[in-house]
Amino acid sequence: MAFSIVVDYTTYTFTGPVRPADLPSRSGCYMVMGSGGSPVYIGESANIHGRVNGNHERKPCWKRNGSGQSIRYCLIPNAATRLKVETAAIRKWQPTCNRT
Repeated sequence: MAFSIVVDYTTYTFTGPVRPADLPSRSGCYMVMGSGGSPVYIGESANIHGRVNGNHERKPCWKRNGSGQSIRYCLIPNAATRLKVETAAIRKWQPTCNRT
């Protein structure tokens, strides 16, 4: 299944899945994938690797939903664009851990 979203006429495709340790230390959006293959959390950061591997406040929710070890990501250098992509992706996939 492809994980892509169109924002402002541009398609953003999420790479992966990869292990958290293999995430780039670059800016973008990320999806924490659940055991069923759907995202349980979607976020954005100036440093994807640091955010996911750090003390993320939603990690307990990721673990409750059988995830945290499979991440998809999309590199997006512009902060405003990252927020637009994150918002659109959350709206599209409605991940459990973004609701709590």
